[in-house]
Amino acid sequence: KQRGVNKIHLSSGINAEYGSLGANDPDLEKLNNTVLPNYNRELQANLKFKKPNKIFFFLARPKMHKFTFRDTTMSFYKDGDGSGPPEFVQDLKDCSIVPEVDIRKHKYILHIKPPGAKEYLVLFGDKEEFCQWTAACRLASKGKPISDSTYDSEIDIVKTMANMQEHSQTLKLNRNKRAAVTSDEIKTEDFVSARIGRKHRPEQLANLILDAHNMLPRRDHTATELRLNYILKWERLMDFGLSYFIVKFDKSKKEELLGISRTHMSKFDLAPPHELLKTWHWTSLQSWNVNWEIKKLTFNVDGDSHAFECNSSEIKIVHEYIGGYIFLTLRKESDTELDKEMFYKLTGGWQ
Repeated sequence: KQRGVNKIHLSSGINAEYGSLGANDPDLEKLNNTVLPNYNRELQANLKFKKPNKIFFFLARPKMHKFTFRDTTMSFYKDGDGSGPPEFVQDLKDCSIVPEVDIRKHKYILHIKPPGAKEYLVLFGDKEEFCQWTAACRLASKGKPISDSTYDSEIDIVKTMANMQEHSQTLKLNRNKRAAVTSDEIKTEDFVSARIGRKHRPEQLANLILDAHNMLPRRDHTATELRLNYILKWERLMDFGLSYFIVKFDKSKKEELLGISRTHMSKFDLAPPHELLKTWHWTSLQSWNVNWEIKKLTFNVDGDSHAFECNSSEIKIVHEYIGGYIFLTLRKESDTELDKEMFYKLTGGWQ
């Protein structure tokens, strides 16, 4: 054993210096095994594409191409029937996927940004097509193929988000038809923090608050239903559940921002607007270890090793976050009792 080092491996099982879990333990299968597809699913469509350009990117006219989507990879072809080799192939794992709906221009747009590369756009002709491809891209960004069993439920989530954007824009378009709202009618300080209140006029905030209220179904809600609705919308935010740490990676010359969440951890540029640089999902994590003497955490993903030290808090806190989320990833929905021994093996080790 190396003195002062706590090491945990994730492959077919998890081995810890402070304990061992068997490689055949059924509780560990969920981490590394995905749902086996019972059929081969593929998407094909003629879509418009805007690739990054150094000059006049947003002024360039998008071109129509034949697109295909298989597993986690999207391709487009120069010829219309897709018989030749693809001109562009993108594995969407760890890519940033941002959907956009513009009902005034009847546009459905998908912003795709690979780690460390420039963003490009895919434009769709109708909402149904947009939802299908966006759901596939969102799954692929998490490392899941289009044949995953959660694909249909992901489509429903995208449809809900698209409907919300459409409804919100419709309210804004119709805002001029109703009487102006003044700050006397709505106390904005009851809804937003003082920091947000200083950035906007009370009339602007009042209109936004009314828009949010009008998006609720026209029926009475209990306090519990309203709280659940708030939580669901909160969970759909792009930055939901991220806890941030300022870290310094061994191969980097400057400090960066590390965000840790329930399903993954991401590296961001520390300077605004905090550009996403890389994402690692827990299902791809093979091992991690902490050297408590030099306070450095090392982890391995897909054969690549990364090491960093934390400059904003103790490295113990980062280790506890990773171990805790791995523990949640390993748990099954049917588990009713908390496996405290396993939890302490994954989150402890510095004593």
